[in-house]
Amino acid sequence: MAIFYWSNAYDAQKFPFYTSQTFDQAGHSYNITCILNEKDFNINLDAYNGYSKLYLSVMFALLNGLSFASLSATISQVALCDGKFIWGMWKKATTATKDKFEDVHSRLMKKNYQAVPQWWFIAGLVVSFAFALYACEGFDKQLQLPWWGLMT
Repeated sequence: MAIFYWSNAYDAQKFPFYTSQTFDQAGHSYNITCILNEKDFNINLDAYNGYSKLYLSVMFALLNGLSFASLSATISQVALCDGKFIWGMWKKATTATKDKFEDVHSRLMKKNYQAVPQWWFIAGLVVSFAFALYACEGFDKQLQLPWWGLMT
């Protein structure tokens, strides 16, 4: 980070070293209201091109990039080093459930507690979906998620 900052890569010295703020090309705080359409909260590309590109501090940009890289590296590491073991345990677990294998805990739970009726889960799903639909469509499109986006 220090090399990027002291070599002034991407005009890094215009901005503070350690901040999560966004900046314009002059080094001032980015005025997001200049580039957004008020009605639908979408970006106005002509206004964006006329105002300024979006700039980040060196530390914030590198930390964001390293966060994505570390997440990808973690998933790759687990898949490559422990993937065979995880796949084997997955196969054992699925065959155990097909054979109606029950451990001590599940036998005690069935003995002492009744099963939850299926309609409770369906009712919870319907109520949650109704609230999500209201959140998407009811707040004057501020959420920017169309109703059909709930299905994906």
